[in-house]
Amino acid sequence: MANNKRYDSKRRLLKKGEQQRADGYYVYRWTDRRGVRHSVNAKTLEELREKEDEILKNSLDGIRSDVANATVNDVYELWWWNPA
Repeated sequence: MANNKRYDSKRRLLKKGEQQRADGYYVYRWTDRRGVRHSVNAKTLEELREKEDEILKNSLDGIRSDVANATVNDVYELWWWNPA
């Protein structure tokens, strides 16, 4: 069976969704519940993993990761389905 583990240039094991670009920056890509792809970049692996933890925490709390692109209709839908 082939070894499918991926490592960065410093031989650190990368998690699922993580990758190192040719310029040394790190990228984390994921798909939300609606099937929309997202990505976040960081200069260091530690910074990237902090951002991943924040994304996971927000998704468990029900906070959408794409709020910067939210429209008035999106906010209304969130309020309508979660009036708390």
